[in-house]
Amino acid sequence: MDSNSMRFYGKIAAHVIFCVILLFFFGYNCRLRPAAYPTLYKEYITGLFSIAAIYLNYWLLFPKLYIHREYKTYWLLTFCSVVLFTCLEMLLVGPQLLEMYSKQFDITKIKEYLFMDTIYVLIRNGGLVLFAFAVKEILWLREQKGDKESVIRKQYSLLDVKNEKHQTLFIGSNDIYYCNQERNNSVIHLLDGTQFIRYCSMNSLEELLGENEFIRISRNVIVPIIQISKCNENTLELTKTENHTEPLSFRIGDAYLSQVMSKLEFKQLAKIARKEQRISNTIYFGKQTPPDVQVLLEECNNNPKLLTVYHYISTHTHCKIGDISNDCKISKGSVSRYLAKLTKLKLISYNGAKKTGGYSVVSQD
Repeated sequence: MDSNSMRFYGKIAAHVIFCVILLFFFGYNCRLRPAAYPTLYKEYITGLFSIAAIYLNYWLLFPKLYIHREYKTYWLLTFCSVVLFTCLEMLLVGPQLLEMYSKQFDITKIKEYLFMDTIYVLIRNGGLVLFAFAVKEILWLREQKGDKESVIRKQYSLLDVKNEKHQTLFIGSNDIYYCNQERNNSVIHLLDGTQFIRYCSMNSLEELLGENEFIRISRNVIVPIIQISKCNENTLELTKTENHTEPLSFRIGDAYLSQVMSKLEFKQLAKIARKEQRISNTIYFGKQTPPDVQVLLEECNNNPKLLTVYHYISTHTHCKIGDISNDCKISKGSVSRYLAKLTKLKLISYNGAKKTGGYSVVSQD
């Protein structure tokens, strides 16, 4: 049995032991307060009510609401769940309590004792749920190995920004239309037309947003890849939105052109591989299509520069090592290794004499 299986079964054992201990405590609840139930099984049923409240918070409310920063909704539903299970318990044992108290006290005392018993059950269940919450948060933070706020932002694609009143707000990265730099600050433009400021450089913002969903096209502009509609030579257009009836155009910086083209072509290849699972006749940014898209994707996942070299060859027929090295800003030694790799995969070939020939992509059959 491997370590993962051991941890999995260990967690199950811990939960089972916890439930058994809790039910044992409820079974001997009469030692903590006067015996109220004529049969012991109702004590265990009330224990099941408390266990249900604990695991409702542990498995549903905490991961679905609290981690997503829905704090008000989380605490409201947590309180409602505690009240609900408390009411169910009092409905179950209420007749026995009423019968016991009626033999000893008048109606005023009965109401008082019933009220105090309800408060006791409410506090007990609330304490158990808060204990489960504390354990869950500690375990979750230990798994993430980081500050809670930074982990939440990273895991759920949230970005902290400032509004006009300099109040801190959190926005989803999926709502970003583009980002640009003004003076020393970054301005975040959303799809609905609103703007926010983040007091950081474009380098810091680029690192926060990540390179998988966003791409930097110049020194002052970062755009989401999903919002790109066209890319011609050194100009890039974003898709239209309800608040942007005309597509926005940006000039791609010369230093970023090769990186932008490589990443966009890689996304297009991935889209072809996922949706069609076959070789397309054309590629949006290239002249030729590789004979095996999936092979190229797998190789480029480990080394994105391989796709940069391939893209350059696809748009510059009969190019030489020196041309690739100068234009792609990659050393000749690395270019030689990439060319050997692409040739081995039968994605490119060297055509012509040694001095006058050059590299080209393999034509599609």
